[in-house]
Amino acid sequence: MAEQWYNSGLKALASGMDWAGDAIHALLVGSTTTADTEIDVDVIADFITLDEFTDGDYARQALAGKTTTQDDGNDLVKLDCDHITFATGGSPSGDQPVGAVVYWKQGTGTHGQDSLNIPLFYLANPTSFTPGGNPVEIIINTAGIARLSHG
Repeated sequence: MAEQWYNSGLKALASGMDWAGDAIHALLVGSTTTADTEIDVDVIADFITLDEFTDGDYARQALAGKTTTQDDGNDLVKLDCDHITFATGGSPSGDQPVGAVVYWKQGTGTHGQDSLNIPLFYLANPTSFTPGGNPVEIIINTAGIARLSHG
């Protein structure tokens, strides 16, 4: 997966964001999103074309089981969480392709207030896929959801 941190995500980390304690969420975007190139947006509402998934029973998901691990042997910090499952429930003929996941920190309002929600990073799938009405599960491997290192 291609990883892209947003400037607002890096600022949140530098300003003391608590990965394990803050409300961090994920949303699915399609292949026409501009979320992969707009690294300087401040809030979710600022994306020109978010192209968020809309089929069936889809809803944004809160991340659970979040942990932060310092790995001195490999000179990195690993951010991790449990696998993420999105219900879709759409009819197979009407499903949108899923191209990537945008991870974001809930602002001072509710998770539906995109004018306050801070984009953290973007992870692209190697190829987009159409769920066909089935749930979309994002499998988080043992390397974690994101890694921060010197460089």
